[in-house]
Amino acid sequence: LEGLVCLGPSPVGGGGNVWVAGFSRSPSPRSPHVMDLALWKYASDGRTLLGGPYLREAFLSDSDDASSARVLVSSGVVYIAASRARGASGTDIAMVRFDQAANSFIGLHAWRPDDGSAAFPSAVLTNPGGHVVVLGGLKSGGTKAALWRYDPAAGSLLAAREIPAGADAYVLKSILHDWDDADSLRILANVRAAMSPGNKL
Repeated sequence: LEGLVCLGPSPVGGGGNVWVAGFSRSPSPRSPHVMDLALWKYASDGRTLLGGPYLREAFLSDSDDASSARVLVSSGVVYIAASRARGASGTDIAMVRFDQAANSFIGLHAWRPDDGSAAFPSAVLTNPGGHVVVLGGLKSGGTKAALWRYDPAAGSLLAAREIPAGADAYVLKSILHDWDDADSLRILANVRAAMSPGNKL
């Protein structure tokens, strides 16, 4: 394994198995993207490997500080939000689905920022409407917070470039620990700009 292995807030599936996603250098790359997306399945003890690596080849050109993968397990599907190479430079955000029963990848949807910013995930969770929500950011001269929503029924990945205004509360879970102080302050400033007096963070 090369690069950072990142867990989302809910990487535990049926039977207490733990799912880990990250990036692995390809032994025989078929493109300039030499890093494969990798998924491993561990027993509930966190040490016993039960399966994997399951590989999605040619995912990144190389790993760096912004390359990350986050995991969420829901209804027999492992959702992986990950950075994915965009042509010669930059990264898109990708939502990859993996079927636990069949031990196989069952789909990939990607979103490319309009301005060419590098996109990265920070956390994956579900909302009450059953959508998978990815909180992350865009790096282009600074860090901007971003949200993506994946609709499992429609198979679509939608993006919101800005933090929505008008909410009563804003929750950042498993976000700031991944960033240095300067980037954390930028993320918090973007959230604050969307807030109204009396809102809670």
